[in-house]
Amino acid sequence: MITPAVAEGCQFKIVAGGANNQLASLDEGDTLQRRGIFYAPDFLINAGGIISCAREYLGGAEEAAVLAEVAHIRERVFALAQRVEKSGLAPAREAVNWAQEKLAQGVR
Repeated sequence: MITPAVAEGCQFKIVAGGANNQLASLDEGDTLQRRGIFYAPDFLINAGGIISCAREYLGGAEEAAVLAEVAHIRERVFALAQRVEKSGLAPAREAVNWAQEKLAQGVR
């Protein structure tokens, strides 16, 4: 768990979330951003499992379709970095905003 103390003291350039929201709160993401550390949220970089489950539930769970969708994760990480550069928000906050936008649009 990335607590305020961990966010203030870690010596990394990138923190890549493994699973289940490593940040104690979005405030820790702000701290990482302020310190020049890029936080890549788990729900973005580890989306392969949920993509597979969603495709199975919605149909289209063929291996090639799942792998094609999973291949877009890299692009989405770069897109998040571009959004962060434009907005100035911490990656964690921008990723949440982006997800909320997609949900509001009904995008799968």
